[in-house]
Amino acid sequence: MKKNYEYNGLLVFVILLYILVVIFVILTYFTKTYRSYNLISVIVVTDNYVKTYVDNKTFKKLKSTSRFYIDDKIYDYEIIEIEKNVMKRKNINYHEVLLKTKFPNKYKDNDSIDVSIYGNKKKVYSMFKKCWESD
Repeated sequence: MKKNYEYNGLLVFVILLYILVVIFVILTYFTKTYRSYNLISVIVVTDNYVKTYVDNKTFKKLKSTSRFYIDDKIYDYEIIEIEKNVMKRKNINYHEVLLKTKFPNKYKDNDSIDVSIYGNKKKVYSMFKKCWESD
């Protein structure tokens, strides 16, 4: 007759459960993505018009998308005017971009607004890799 400590059914169940959890965590680690956003400061010019100065990388993002976030709400925008190479700082050229959009009425002329545009999708492991490399 077996004693209580000789039964191994619970032990096998706990080991299988642990293996399944580890497999699930590893799959999530390599397949899960998250979105990153770029923050841009824009200046209100007049009603429904904003102006910003951006570098080449951000300029390409502005051209490729047509939506951004103001106060956690999505607004569509249209590029009205582009002046390239308006200013140069630390060997980076900046462009002046005039955008037409509808935004909340609480912003008046010459107010500065922080706008978020969609950046890239990144994998979770790349986030941990950057943290690991920084030390």
